[in-house]
Amino acid sequence: MSTQYIVKFSKDMDNCFASSEKVDGFVELMPSKGTYSTPTISVRTEEDSKNDNNVQLLFKFITSNFATINFDDESNTCSLKYRDGYSQSLEYNSVIEFDNSSSSAYSQFKKSFQELLNSKKETTYHNSGRVKYVGDMITNENSIGSKCKEYHGNGILYYDTYKGVVKYQGEFEDNEFDGAGVFHNIDNNITLTANNISAGIPVQKGKLHINFKNRQQVFEITFSELWEKLNINSSNKTINSNMIKQNLVKSDDFLNVVASLYLETPTKNVNQFLFEERSVSEQNLELLDQIQSLKLELLKSRNDMNINMNNMVSVGKAFASFLFLNILLNVVVIYLK
Repeated sequence: MSTQYIVKFSKDMDNCFASSEKVDGFVELMPSKGTYSTPTISVRTEEDSKNDNNVQLLFKFITSNFATINFDDESNTCSLKYRDGYSQSLEYNSVIEFDNSSSSAYSQFKKSFQELLNSKKETTYHNSGRVKYVGDMITNENSIGSKCKEYHGNGILYYDTYKGVVKYQGEFEDNEFDGAGVFHNIDNNITLTANNISAGIPVQKGKLHINFKNRQQVFEITFSELWEKLNINSSNKTINSNMIKQNLVKSDDFLNVVASLYLETPTKNVNQFLFEERSVSEQNLELLDQIQSLKLELLKSRNDMNINMNNMVSVGKAFASFLFLNILLNVVVIYLK
């Protein structure tokens, strides 16, 4: 069960001369809820997280490497120093401050937070700064002899989106999906449960769950048949079929590719199904992106056409000059004769 406290919150960036103002807020500690989940700490402006006026001031998974924590019992404050932003290039110092009359609340918060800080899980990030993975990791030696961290044990892998959509939750071994787990598509309305994954490749049987607003279905999947339908099989000697399977499973389109084999009809493909599931604002944004892409393509085509036309004009001029000089030379030769 989560615990929540009234606090003042500030967030400063290193090498920034201006200090942020203290904001009234609510800090919440959420313990893990299962094998794959990780405890979190969040600070927001409203007591009810679903309030339309709520602003999320801080949200972090509590792992062994997510921040440097310092408690100051004299001022009833807890500071968190962590890196954020693109490629983790920015360093922040956030301070959670309890009122002088809330010493007991501070003590309780400190005790609960310290218990959650004993986590052995770690966090990795996409280049964008968004969370990529939260879970168990080990240190291995790579082929050139240097130490590197690898996903190993239970964990959750996330898409590189602002919504923090889960891509896979389950078991890992040496950086590969291995054991049992659940895959999710980027729209979070298609899942694939696989109880047997070997070196990044689902084997034996699984279940494909379609969770659309107006359509809920479950399909039994036999993975050997799936690879045959996708024309990825071990009998093809000219390519490494296992590598192709691994790359497909790791790709952001894996679930949509699988769903296309079961959802598509003569009049509608899987992309149309997914588009219909999105909200009107999401549809508008997608259409806007497509229009912008088309504009860029048209602009590029026009520029290429202009360049080609200019090249043709230049070639024409050069040819005309050559022809004129050739005629002039012939006239001179005739005259000299």
